Amino acid sequence: MFICSDFKVKDLHVQLVMPELKFASRLLQIINEDRAVLERWLPWSKNMKETSDEREFVKGARQNIVDYEGLVLVILVDNQPAGTIDLHNINSADKYAEIGYWLGSKFQGQGIVTKSLQHLVDIAFKEFKLHKLMLFAEHTNYKSRAVAERAHFSHEALLKDQVKREDGFKDMDMYSVINPAN
Repeated sequence: MFICSDFKVKDLHVQLVMPELKFASRLLQIINEDRAVLERWLPWSKNMKETSDEREFVKGARQNIVDYEGLVLVILVDNQPAGTIDLHNINSADKYAEIGYWLGSKFQGQGIVTKSLQHLVDIAFKEFKLHKLMLFAEHTNYKSRAVAERAHFSHEALLKDQVKREDGFKDMDMYSVINPAN
């Protein structure tokens, strides 16, 4: 197992690791447990119905790493998959990327995503040499917006009617952080 980051949150051991096929069934189980909430904020979760769907996601995520198109990391809490955090839409020329994350509900409220986000920012700036990271959260997703704010991302904009969901267009908040080293 390739570990990108290893840290403690309270008394929990948290690791950010490269995705492996062995995580697929547990990640799908978490998606199934939290499907109603996840589908509200993350439309891709509707397509995760079988372990094979999650296995294909893992394979694609690993290929994106090889192609320098993204970095998906599984969040392990006490050696158990709990969610993911990622860099996507990496623009090598302009040195920016977007961040996404999700965490199973039973792991939420403990600072795991905030600390994971801080570690991912460190990886993005030091290893990928990126200049800017952006995070988009639906305006009514207060938990996700709070994570960005706790991780010291700056609120740049409220993007009106930015994404289309089943129940209509939704506003998105855009947050960013700039690499102080460049």
